[in-house]
Amino acid sequence: MSDSSRIFDPERVARNPNAELNDPITESDTNGNQLSLGSALPLEISEEFADLCVQMRTTPRPDVLIALRQLQRVLHVLPFSVILEDSTFLNLHSLLEIAVDTQTVPPRLRSFAFGVAYLQSVDAPSLSTDAASSERSKKPERFSEAQSELLAYFLVEPRRPRTNEQIAEALWPAKDSVRAQQAFHTARHRLHDFVGEEVILIVKRGQYLLNPNLPIWFDVAEFETLCTRAQSALNPQLSIKLLEHAADLYRGDFLEKNYKDWTAPIRARLRMK
Repeated sequence: MSDSSRIFDPERVARNPNAELNDPITESDTNGNQLSLGSALPLEISEEFADLCVQMRTTPRPDVLIALRQLQRVLHVLPFSVILEDSTFLNLHSLLEIAVDTQTVPPRLRSFAFGVAYLQSVDAPSLSTDAASSERSKKPERFSEAQSELLAYFLVEPRRPRTNEQIAEALWPAKDSVRAQQAFHTARHRLHDFVGEEVILIVKRGQYLLNPNLPIWFDVAEFETLCTRAQSALNPQLSIKLLEHAADLYRGDFLEKNYKDWTAPIRARLRMK
């Protein structure tokens, strides 16, 4: 939309910031038709639309994402004084942020650590709107306790480098150092083969870091993000919606069949939340 066809005139609002919302702000489009905000109010956000925005975080659809980004751009044109007049605008703004903000780069890998852990690769066909492709994309493509645990170990603190000794002590405490190193490198190479690129990088000799350039969706991180957003939501219904989706992600305790020492404090914290 060009500046000449905007529904709102920012200069007009600046001259009269206290303009009443029921005094419709109108502008002519390129065909001479009158466009009015006032005639479109009151706005309502359907439960289906709210569900769609939240679900976009776990099952993104490129076609829907394009439409939501266009709607977000339209919302950015509105003067702030107009948005403040109706809480629906603020809720719409929050929903669009929830739907769009994590979708800049689609994930290459999904890691599920609640309940029975599994991994899922994400490629172009899995993002298809075709029903069969969509159903296939929901199923685990590879289950490996060692690979899933290794990735979860790095994902809970994705920017923290780990040493050989730390990894061996946390993940393979019952093995001697040589066998623990073998188990680690086997799991690491299998992750590489599964994704098609290095997932865990060598920072320097004996020190490793999660690949910062590999987009990974992690159900634990998403759960905590939704809980945080629910606490800051201005609308109680939106807060409830976010908490419902967070609860849906909680399929069971964190790595529920894993009783190693490193998982216990994380499991307790997430269960409490």
